[in-house]
Amino acid sequence: MRKSRGFFFVLISFILILYIFVYLTAWINASEIAEKSSSEKFRAAGIDGIVYELNEQKFSDFFKGAGYYALFSINNYSSDSAHTLKYDKGSSDELVYLRSAFLSLVEHGNSSSSNFDGAPLAYSSSEADTYTFDAWLRNLNATLAPAGLRVTKFQLSNEQFYNGDTPVTFVGAVTLDLTVEDSLSTISITRNFTLRQTFNISGFPDPMIKRESEKLPLTETVERQIYYNPDYEPSDLKPILVDNETAGQGFFYGPLIDVDSVTPTHPFAGLRGTYILVGNYSDIYNLQGHQEFGAYIVTNDPTYSSSDDCSEKNELNTFIPLNWSKSGGHCIATCAVSDPDVCAPDKPFAVIKDFHMNDYSEYNGSRMALLIANHTVSEVQGTPELKNQLVEVYDIENLRDAAMCTYYIHTGRAPSYPQRLSKDALSLSSTDYGIETFLVGTWAGGEDLPLTLYQEYSRVDWEFFKKVDGEKIRGMPGCKNPNMCAAPVGSNAPLGHFALSPESIDLYEVQGIACEHGKARCDEP
Repeated sequence: MRKSRGFFFVLISFILILYIFVYLTAWINASEIAEKSSSEKFRAAGIDGIVYELNEQKFSDFFKGAGYYALFSINNYSSDSAHTLKYDKGSSDELVYLRSAFLSLVEHGNSSSSNFDGAPLAYSSSEADTYTFDAWLRNLNATLAPAGLRVTKFQLSNEQFYNGDTPVTFVGAVTLDLTVEDSLSTISITRNFTLRQTFNISGFPDPMIKRESEKLPLTETVERQIYYNPDYEPSDLKPILVDNETAGQGFFYGPLIDVDSVTPTHPFAGLRGTYILVGNYSDIYNLQGHQEFGAYIVTNDPTYSSSDDCSEKNELNTFIPLNWSKSGGHCIATCAVSDPDVCAPDKPFAVIKDFHMNDYSEYNGSRMALLIANHTVSEVQGTPELKNQLVEVYDIENLRDAAMCTYYIHTGRAPSYPQRLSKDALSLSSTDYGIETFLVGTWAGGEDLPLTLYQEYSRVDWEFFKKVDGEKIRGMPGCKNPNMCAAPVGSNAPLGHFALSPESIDLYEVQGIACEHGKARCDEP
């Protein structure tokens, strides 16, 4: 019995010890498993946190910077005639080469010669280390390495580059597949980012104008920045006929000033010749120094009286007041007074009753207008009754704004921006994305360009470089009055004579102010 009790005691003790050992072993294994699971969770959370910081916004911002740098590099490279961007005239997709060059520069920092005429375009080492996705990947791995992580997949796909909503905007898009793993390849995080940016090339130098101007005998490089005005179509630049009447002479463009606003110091005496003086005839005539002003607009009708011999009315209280009498069976007009300042004024003028300055657009603090009579000053002086023919007064500020601010305007006959990157730009056009601008400045037919012939060319950019003949336009740079229009190029005409081709005159609807339209001539000195 004692032996049996001893055996059971030993057996129970052994079973108990075995149970405790098994429990302890299970507890230790469970703890190890829990610890291992916690570590993996921690590492996974760490990777996820790092990848979270590499979010779509950060990649998209980088794509924007890299994309703009690529476009600027292509623009600058193609400004040189030695390596312009290729262009396939037979392709329906005008962005073939621009797209290829853009995407390869953004990704790798180089673009093969298949996209350019001449040598390929390649970034410097510093550019490639800053503006490419390849550099981003290298820098990303260098940052992740101390944490025991690495990028095992960094792939761009679904690459796109297409026209935006305007002729100067383009949309670039790529899909980025990213995978980050730990050094043991036990944990990985995968993300997919869609990167899309709109690129606006406003402010870029026009590569076509730079290339073509370098062919001219100029001492300085010409740079024209591209500023597209979405509010201007060619029809928006049409001169607005605000007033018309039937008495006046000559033509003149300038700021309007009411006779009551004139003081001894305003406007400054040296500038009065650029102003159109507005007011009643008596107020104008009685203003001391009225002869210093460039032109007049008289806002009252003449005082009329019947002629003894003729049906026409005699006049007083106006410039060139006519007195009618019969001689040799014909009614002849002579001036009713002896004052030459009244009978033979050497100023353009118009008689427009109830003329309102506020009907005209403002520029630089003044209302501006262009008056055009049917006959020149000298013609009216020779035959005074010629003053009684049509006189028109225009608002031309939209046209001048487009020219002086050098805006780019959409027209289907002009080259698009991608076409301006190519060597054949002058012979290309784009119905949907063509843009053109006006050329003004001392280099465009003015004193910096000693070729007299260039003053005769249209100031539409591509027409100017193609040497398309133009017709002078009244009220525009170099042709604001007959003296300016008749002046030769050089220091007397620092901006040249603004001209447009017949086709451009029709497009911009400026027939009424063109010099060859049959009104007061532009060549009267």
